[in-house]
Amino acid sequence: MISAQEGTPYIRHFDGINAFDNQNWSICQDSDGIMYFANRHGIITFDGYSWNNEKLQVNPVVLKFDPFSKKIFVGGRRSYGYIDRDKQGSLRYHDLTPFTLDPGIISGILFEENEIYFYGEGS
Repeated sequence: MISAQEGTPYIRHFDGINAFDNQNWSICQDSDGIMYFANRHGIITFDGYSWNNEKLQVNPVVLKFDPFSKKIFVGGRRSYGYIDRDKQGSLRYHDLTPFTLDPGIISGILFEENEIYFYGEGS
């Protein structure tokens, strides 16, 4: 037997979101419920009420929230690191890529116990 939810689902349409592209490469949600979308315009955040486009010094390709450190890790083109918020509430990117390394495009992030692995075309 198959059953489904009854009633009409709540649907809300958002107009005028120019920061979105037809390609969003990665999505994650932090512990506060804020959604993060990685695309070629940067990272777009949604708190349930409003959308914000945050520019970073890296083109984000993959996002992943670490529930232990409460950080969002970012993989991009030739760079990887994490993001947090400054005192004004803007996102800032912390680059963890060694200067001597060109990892290519980071396409995945894996958490193993106390370690974080960034992987992609150069690994």
